[in-house]
Amino acid sequence: MDLVWQLENSLQGLPQQQSRVARFVLENLQFSCSATLEQLAQQAGVSADTLSAFARSVGCRDIDDFVQQLRALQHHSPETHRVQPAIAGDVDYAGTASLEKLAASAGVSADTVKRFARSIGREDFDDILFQIGKRLNELSQQEARVARAVLANVSFAASATIDQLASHAGVSPATITRFAKSVGCEDIRELRMKLAQASASHSRYMAPGAAPLSAGERRLAEVQQVLQQQLQQTPPSNYAEAAQLLRQARNVTIFTAGGSETIYGLQVQQQLMAQGVTSTLSQEAHLIGINAAMLSADQALLIISLSESDASLRNAALLARSRNVPLVVLACATHPLAALADILLALPEDPLLARYGLLMTLDLLSAPAASAR
Repeated sequence: MDLVWQLENSLQGLPQQQSRVARFVLENLQFSCSATLEQLAQQAGVSADTLSAFARSVGCRDIDDFVQQLRALQHHSPETHRVQPAIAGDVDYAGTASLEKLAASAGVSADTVKRFARSIGREDFDDILFQIGKRLNELSQQEARVARAVLANVSFAASATIDQLASHAGVSPATITRFAKSVGCEDIRELRMKLAQASASHSRYMAPGAAPLSAGERRLAEVQQVLQQQLQQTPPSNYAEAAQLLRQARNVTIFTAGGSETIYGLQVQQQLMAQGVTSTLSQEAHLIGINAAMLSADQALLIISLSESDASLRNAALLARSRNVPLVVLACATHPLAALADILLALPEDPLLARYGLLMTLDLLSAPAASAR
């Protein structure tokens, strides 16, 4: 079995989390061939169960068979898996319609086609306004009304709720949902995100005189995008497992690097107090060291870090692992502490945007706990 070919051809039909694995493997083939299952799951941002299901979805007997197929790729020349061009001749004359057929005819993923389109100057291939305009005559009468309303006021459509957009276009909310899918989006949230991106980049397909997004609207679009990515990166079970772990601990020790992170530590304390769980919060290096030395296996350690890890937090995490103290880390997936966590609740990498991700994480942590009481 040609695993690379199988991944590229299965990409569009896989569930979201499995599709995430396929994209990661295709884009990081050299790393994936030599990575352990734990490393692959962590870097792809999925669980081990997702990896197992993914292996079967792409035609492997089980996860071990998938690993063997990956290892086998190390013995082949990179040329073996290079996709031959499906468009011949001068690429300057390659139309967007031709590019759309490339995925099927060349056996590559849609993301690969998009990157190729951008590399030859066809940025409009991934422009949502271009896609809406191109499909205008193919849409139903009601969906076409939505399309015209969106194209006439991109700024409004990018920030409107589904009910607001439906009222503005004179259609039902269900029509808005169908319209989003008709123009290649999974739902209204993805449609809004792409519209915001088009407006922020001053797409050439915007109607003349259309107002670009305001600074506040651009910020809102950024926050919506990173929160959506955060939800896709962390399995929902992680939040429930972390909440249960903290709730069952005799005491929860919370460490932060100080500054604004302490505010979030205090919020965690309040949430735990409401659940009847005692906790301690430390932000200074010497107190972190003292409290870390007192940790025991019936406690839990929660570390919040929006910036680079300092030595005191890392030493505390290592000490917790040596004493079998469950460790929950709230940090970005590339943070040094992420690899030490028993449960990682990944945050956006941008420290400014991570604040919003942290607030959402705290809400999600309290939600399963509230339902369990």
